[in-house]
Amino acid sequence: MKAKATFLSYISAEKRMRKEQSKSANAKTGKNNVDQVSQLEKRASMTAASN
Repeated sequence: MKAKATFLSYISAEKRMRKEQSKSANAKTGKNNVDQVSQLEKRASMTAASN
């Protein structure tokens, strides 16, 4: 019975860790997308200014 409880707690810890990793990965992706948009906006404004 103790082995089963240990196994279940291990599974719970794994799920928690994966959820946290996916959250941090999503946060990085979101930040990268914001950076890309701001770079594109800068390029567009420079192109418009030069025309």
